Amino acid sequence: PARARRQQVLDAWTAAGLRALTGDTGLDFHGLRPWRSGHALPWQPPHLACSEEDGLLARRAMADGLALRERFTEPLSHLRHAPAEPLARMLYEWFESLRVEALVPAEWPGVQRNLDTRFHDWSGRFHDSPLVGTHLGLLLFTVSQIVRARLHRSAPDERFEDTMESTRAGLSPQLGHSLRAMGLHVNEPALFAPAARDM
Repeated sequence: PARARRQQVLDAWTAAGLRALTGDTGLDFHGLRPWRSGHALPWQPPHLACSEEDGLLARRAMADGLALRERFTEPLSHLRHAPAEPLARMLYEWFESLRVEALVPAEWPGVQRNLDTRFHDWSGRFHDSPLVGTHLGLLLFTVSQIVRARLHRSAPDERFEDTMESTRAGLSPQLGHSLRAMGLHVNEPALFAPAARDM
């Protein structure tokens, strides 16, 4: 009962954060997922996904990231370029989440801290997991790091440089143009979306 009560309290706080940042009273959070008017929202970026073991800081980061999606994604531009293949769609949605996280208003420094901390924590866990030893896992890890670094105009964490080095070098000739376009159009959803699809 105490564990269930803790989850209910965390869910209520997460939902309150979502509603406060978006102004959308139809948003809710339970079962580790965001909901609107009784329907689950389909896309959660891997770095924001929560487990029952996660505490309030992880939930706050999820609420912050989802609120930014609600505020800064242009649905028509975004859906027009969305790929159908599941893995490609997952990456496309992930890139959009990383884009909107680069648009945190200056008056929301706590949101920026929450998102930075969550991404760095997720990156460390992924890097130290067996997944990064697989071809697909290493590819996803490397792409997530280089895309976020480009969109946020920062450098990837030095801890991961050796792990990513050969994969990043192999990807650069194929993805460099799309990555540059994504970085140039962070503030222009209609131009970012086709670059993200190309990526």
